[in-house]
Formats: sequence, C-alpha cells, structure tokens
Amino acid sequence: MATLLTAWTPEILTQVVGVPAPGIKYAVRNAAIKFCEETLLWTTTLDRISIVADIGTYDLALPVSQDGEIINIDNVKFKENGQADDQFRRLDPISETQQDLIDSGSWSFLKSPNPNNYYSDFLNKQLNFYQIPTAASVEGLLVKVNVRPDIDCDDLPDFLYKDYREKIKHGALEFLFGSKAMAWYDIEKSMYHGAMFKDAYADGKQDRITGPTNRPMSVRMRNWL
Repeated sequence: MATLLTAWTPEILTQVVGVPAPGIKYAVRNAAIKFCEETLLWTTTLDRISIVADIGTYDLALPVSQDGEIINIDNVKFKENGQADDQFRRLDPISETQQDLIDSGSWSFLKSPNPNNYYSDFLNKQLNFYQIPTAASVEGLLVKVNVRPDIDCDDLPDFLYKDYREKIKHGALEFLFGSKAMAWYDIEKSMYHGAMFKDAYADGKQDRITGPTNRPMSVRMRNWL
C-alpha cells in the first residue's frame, strides 16, 4: 500500500501558507529520499535469483509490485542447488577497488563450485560473485536491498507516513523555508527544521537496528587484552 505525497498537505500549509500542490509534493518527496538514504530503513527482498553455472554477474531489480530505486545491497544469501531454505548462508561483501589494489588482476575471473563473496556495480545495478560459481543453483540467491523513492514518484510506502510523518515533515519544511526565491523564505525556520530532520536520521537509524521494539540497546564491554 502507498500514501500520496499530498497527504502531508494539511501539516505543511499550517506552517507555510500558499505553497502550491506541486511544491508540497516536491518538498515531501525530497525529504523522503534523504530520509531513506540516511537511515536505510526502507528495505526489501528481491525475487529469488537462479544462478547459472560460470556466470558471475546478475542484474538487480525490484519486484514488479514495488516502486522505488535500489540504493545498495543490504545482505546476500546463497544456497547450493536443491538445498532447503534453512541452508541459506550469508555471503560477505568485498571491495572491487581494494581487490584491484592488492591482487595481480586475475581475481575477478577466478572460479569455484560456490561463491563466498560478492561485490556490487551500482552504476549498472548488478551483483558480481567472487569467485564465479561453476555450479548452477535454481533460486539459490536471496538479495535484500535498501531502497529510496523515485525522483518522480507521487506516493510513498505507507510506513513512511504512518511511522515517520512528522520527521519527513521537518525535512519538507527545511526545504521550503530555505527557498530564497519564495515569499515564505525564512532561514531561521529552515535551520530549525533542518536540525529536527537531522535528529530524525538518528531516530531512524536506531529503529533500523532495534526493529519494532522500545527495548533499549545495551552494549556488553569486552576485554580486548
């Protein structure tokens, strides 16, 4: 389900009088994109991908039922062909740039029966295995990604409105009050709402770690000696 960007209209107009509907939509959309980029709260698991023997690169795309744009990979899980779902194991990410610095140059062409690592190409929205698997696996790849709204979207996922309505409102108001060409320009109000929006980033990141719980996080000290 989705919520229209115009759902924020009453809250925006109580703060900034005279903003036309396109301006409200732009400001809310811009705030939602920034919020998702900073917090990585919007995640989704892609449709399962079948691995083809000796093919190391796979395109990433959101399910047809979902709108948005992939920001990056959250985690990757792999299982050998025919195994039950409880046999999925996590693949660790590596850096293509780092590998190019420390390896002779052949590393990206190496093969093995099953991969242990992956690296990403977000210019082309692709995932690359290291090493390239020589064995096929039907629906053996599970990829979870972080998502942000499209730059031309008209609605947002319901959770952004239900759970983060006020926080996104602050981001929209920061933008609107910071628009110098407009009659409602007010740098002090823009700075105020900007500070509130940055606080929202921290809250969102905390929510990502703890999930839907109010239980405080605790850190157990380790003896490193």
